[in-house]
Amino acid sequence: MGTVQIVSETAAKRDSPGISVYVFHRIALEKKIRYMFRDVPAKIFKLKNTDFFTPEQGVYPTMGVDRVAALYGAKLHYTLPALVIDGGTAMTYTVLDENSNIVGGGIGPGVKLKLQSLSDYTGSLPSIDHKRFKSIVEEAINSKTPIPFFAKDTEVAMISSVCGELACHLRNIVKQFVSQFQPNASTAANVSEVAKKEKKLTVIITGGDGKFLQDLLERDASG
Repeated sequence: MGTVQIVSETAAKRDSPGISVYVFHRIALEKKIRYMFRDVPAKIFKLKNTDFFTPEQGVYPTMGVDRVAALYGAKLHYTLPALVIDGGTAMTYTVLDENSNIVGGGIGPGVKLKLQSLSDYTGSLPSIDHKRFKSIVEEAINSKTPIPFFAKDTEVAMISSVCGELACHLRNIVKQFVSQFQPNASTAANVSEVAKKEKKLTVIITGGDGKFLQDLLERDASG
């Protein structure tokens, strides 16, 4: 009889190594993870932002653990300085300098929140869920037909505006990052000197909407 009690008793007798589970997400997800591992020998660690960086390195009390964890991943795997853009419910961008100090960043509504707010706070605009949004965007990409800037359909008009806002915002974020960390090559005497002064900067895009945000930063993404 496969009851929870029998499963628990069997798990308790099993000679298996414990599993370490590291959690750095919201409380609701933490509860689900605890439930998932309730019958498995496991230790669950709830991480804090100071487990990745110290206050002296720029982490502040209310800084999201997921943002800080992404920065730590950038530090481990990529060349610094680095700009990390995370496209989730909120779209965040954060910069880590060449000395692994957190420069700062910004937080704004992601794709889902932008569309949802239009529906929630207006009288007649439709609710466009994420699946519908992706289908319209992917259809435009696959057919190589740009989403019209001057749309004649309400859904398309909403999506066109959101895409345009994000494309401009993303480009400005990258521009500001480059202007702060790219050495000024304007004083170089020749092309070879410019090449010596310039360095490639790391831009990392992650999150559920990461692929979409990356597409918006492509050179041919004007459509």
